[in-house]
Amino acid sequence: MKAYYWVGVIIILSLMMAALFPVAAEEGGELSLSDCLHMAFKQNISFISVGEDVHLQKIARALVKHNYGPLFKGTVSSGYSDGDTANAEFKENLEASVSQVLPTGGDAKISGSASGTQPRDGQFDEDYTSSFQLTLTQPLLRDSGYRVYREQFTQAEREVVYAVRALELARQDLAIDTVRRYYDIIGAKKVVEIYKRRLDDAILQRRRSEARFSVGKERGVDVSRARIQEKTAEQAYQDQVVSYERTLDDFKLFLNIPIDEKLTLVPEEISFVPVEIDLNKCISISRENRLDLFNARERLEDAERKLILARQDLRNRLDLTAGYTLDSDWGTNGLNNENDAGWNVGFTFTLPFDKWQERTSYESQIVQYNRARRQTKRTEDEVVLKVIETVRTLRRSENTIRIQQMAVEDAAQRLEQAKIDYNRGKGTNRDVVEAQNELASAQNQLVSAQIDYIIGKLELQREIGTLRIDEEGKWLR
Repeated sequence: MKAYYWVGVIIILSLMMAALFPVAAEEGGELSLSDCLHMAFKQNISFISVGEDVHLQKIARALVKHNYGPLFKGTVSSGYSDGDTANAEFKENLEASVSQVLPTGGDAKISGSASGTQPRDGQFDEDYTSSFQLTLTQPLLRDSGYRVYREQFTQAEREVVYAVRALELARQDLAIDTVRRYYDIIGAKKVVEIYKRRLDDAILQRRRSEARFSVGKERGVDVSRARIQEKTAEQAYQDQVVSYERTLDDFKLFLNIPIDEKLTLVPEEISFVPVEIDLNKCISISRENRLDLFNARERLEDAERKLILARQDLRNRLDLTAGYTLDSDWGTNGLNNENDAGWNVGFTFTLPFDKWQERTSYESQIVQYNRARRQTKRTEDEVVLKVIETVRTLRRSENTIRIQQMAVEDAAQRLEQAKIDYNRGKGTNRDVVEAQNELASAQNQLVSAQIDYIIGKLELQREIGTLRIDEEGKWLR
């Protein structure tokens, strides 16, 4: 247990150091998705707090285990006294004891003491005494049995398990949030490229309009429209650049790295890879793997266990007590040893005049148990509902991607045709401008839909309890 304790201390200190002294991105280097996940797990403030909760629960468990014993106590005292009517003397005293909680619910204690008195000037004899005691207390009705003995440590163990599961759930949420932010940046950069191409097309279109106007093949209003479109495209491009930079700064803050530090991400491909989904199988897997569902079921077991203990507390209190004592007086200079030994055994019965607190506690535990049972059923239903909703959202995103792919192809064809018609004099630059705007909009929506689908697949893994990421940010299969 001590080894686990110090390991926990080392982990929590490393997390605190990471929070105080964030790991910076390598100068001029690029961060992959795995790198970002690793940094998030090491430096995200909220996640560090959840890790600290695990350490605190382990400390509490270690303390509970320590209190089971054996517990050693000891005191040593020494003093000197003198007065007008009292003789000057030195006094020493030593006391020591060890206690142990028994698996039957009782406790045993061994204690001993030794004391001595020495005169300063020899006016009276030295005196030495010692005492040894062995006591045993064993409840026979209330507070008896192994269940009572084990309860505190059982609950402490459960709290550690709950904290570890909460850490894993927080890791999953943080991973999905990190991936979303990562792909939002990649997507924002792609949108910037889309609007840059739109600006380049607008500049080229404006130059063509001015050239055609110079030879009398374009109206002045068409040239004005082309110039306005160029300015509009330039403003839209600048807005996307600002949005991209703001998203990048938010990501730096999320990773707890300096805002003024340069951050470049490895460009991950945003692609659409459809997956086959069996809803019934997903629901079945979620019931077997969801950590929060495990917590709900085990908290119901906790409530049932506490209800049994509260029912046991309604019993009257009858304790068996036994003891043995040995007192010794060593006399002058340790001579003339005299021993006085004795033992005792008896019963202590607490009269049941007032059981109000025990009955109130028992009724409260009944309420807590019924509440935990309802919460477990609700959690099971919520798990199933969340899986169904995630599958629906994923299928809707899949359909949206296919629609947007068709929209991009159609907008690209219309733009190409508008340019051909314009060059042939069969169309106006208004048609080209509108086609450019439609293509940029369709491409932007396609990127967003593809990112939503990537995140949706991760969320489905989380909802069925199969999403696993190690501390280095690598996906576990």
